[in-house]
Amino acid sequence: MSDEIVEALVRAGSDNGRPLGFSADDIVRVGRIRRRRRRVYGGAATVLGVVVAIAAVALLVQSGRGQSLGEPATVPLDRGPMSEAEVWDAVGHTCPGEPGDLDTIYARQVDSSGGTTPAVLATGQRRDGIVYTCGTHWSVRGDGVVMRMPDRAHPIVPIASEGGTTSLEGGWGSESGFFRVADSVARVETRVGTPGGSEPWRVSVPYDGVVYWSGWADEGAFDDDDEVWLQWRAFGTDGHRIAPALLPFQPELIDPTGDNEVFAEYDELGSLLTEVALDHLQTERGSLEGGSAGSGTRDDSGWTTVTSQLSWSPWHRTATADVDLSLSRHGTYTGDQLQTRIGCHDQFECHQADLGDQGSAWVGENEAGSFAVGYVQPDGEIATIVVDTEDPNLAESDVAIDITVDEAIGFVTDDRLDL
Repeated sequence: MSDEIVEALVRAGSDNGRPLGFSADDIVRVGRIRRRRRRVYGGAATVLGVVVAIAAVALLVQSGRGQSLGEPATVPLDRGPMSEAEVWDAVGHTCPGEPGDLDTIYARQVDSSGGTTPAVLATGQRRDGIVYTCGTHWSVRGDGVVMRMPDRAHPIVPIASEGGTTSLEGGWGSESGFFRVADSVARVETRVGTPGGSEPWRVSVPYDGVVYWSGWADEGAFDDDDEVWLQWRAFGTDGHRIAPALLPFQPELIDPTGDNEVFAEYDELGSLLTEVALDHLQTERGSLEGGSAGSGTRDDSGWTTVTSQLSWSPWHRTATADVDLSLSRHGTYTGDQLQTRIGCHDQFECHQADLGDQGSAWVGENEAGSFAVGYVQPDGEIATIVVDTEDPNLAESDVAIDITVDEAIGFVTDDRLDL
C-alpha cells in the first residue's frame, strides 16, 4: 500500500512508475464481479489519500500542452457521438428490454485496433425488476451496493472493464474500460509501448463525468524480448499532471507475443509470493483468491522489488479486502522507509514485535481491522504484508477478516521467499 510513496518519491516525475466495479448514482454494482488479473512492471499499489498528498507534491509535473522533445505523441481516442439507434444496435444483444428502457451513461465512437468502434455504458431494467449494467460486449445483473463516487483522494474511480483480448500469437492484445472522474479531471491518456519508445498516448476526455480508455498492441508490433507496458496518466483542468499515486491503476507489464522473458520472470516470483502466503493465511469466513494484481521494480541486476495482491471476500458479500504481499532486495529500504512502506506513518499504529531467534518485525494495526507486518529476513531481503479491510471502491465496507497477525508473521518469516 504505502510502498507507492517510497518508490514514487525516488523516481519523482518519471512516467515509468493498475477490477471490475460500478460507480455513480445511476450505475448499480450487480453481483460479485471477477477481478481482472493485473501484473505491473515499475509500479506499486495504491495508497491512502492523506499520505498520497505527499507523493502528489513530488510527482506533479507540467501537463504537456506542448510536446516535449522525445516525448511520444498524443492522439485522440474519441471519434464522435452516437445516435440512439447506433447505441441500441451496439448493445441490444446484451441489454434487456426495449430501446426506450435503456439509460445510457456513456456512448461514443472510439478508435481501436480494428478501426472505429462503439463504446457504450448503460443500465436497463427487466420487467421482473432486475437491473442490468451493460456495455458493448458484456452485461451483469443484480441489485448490489452503489460504488464510491470520486473524491479528493480518489479523483478517478474504475466503473467497469471491457476486459482483454488475445492476439493470434496467444499473447495480450488489447484492454479497455470506463472511469468515473471528478470535475477536476480534464483527460486520461493510455499508452501501450516500450520504455523510451515512440508509441503514442491515446487521449480520452470526460463526457458527463465518464471516461472511456483503451489500449492495444497491433499484431507484429513487438518482439519477444521487448518490455511492453500498458500505462495510464491523467491531467487536471488546471493543466497539471495528476500524481500517478492517485490513479486507480499503475503501469502494467504485458505480453503481446505470448513469450515475453521479463514477464515470465515476474510471473514466477509473483507466483512464489502467492504460494507462500496461501500456505500461511487461513480463512474460514471467506474466500482468499491469489494473483489478482501485482507490481515490481527492476534494474540491471534483476528485480529489486516484487509485489503481488490477493483478494479476500466474505461469503455471500460483495465487499472485499486487499492482501498486499511484497519482497524486496536487501538494502532497498532503511528502517524508517520500511515503516512507511507498511503504513506505519499514516494508516497504522506500529510497534516492534520480538520474534525470539528470528529477531523482530514491525507490526501495525488500526481500529478498522486492517494490519501490516514488515520484516528483514536473515539474508537481508525485506518481506511485507498489508491486509486492508477498507474496500477502496465502497464508501462504507464492514469487512471482518479472519486472517491474523500471527499468520502474517508466518508469511514474512518463511525462508522460501527469495528474489
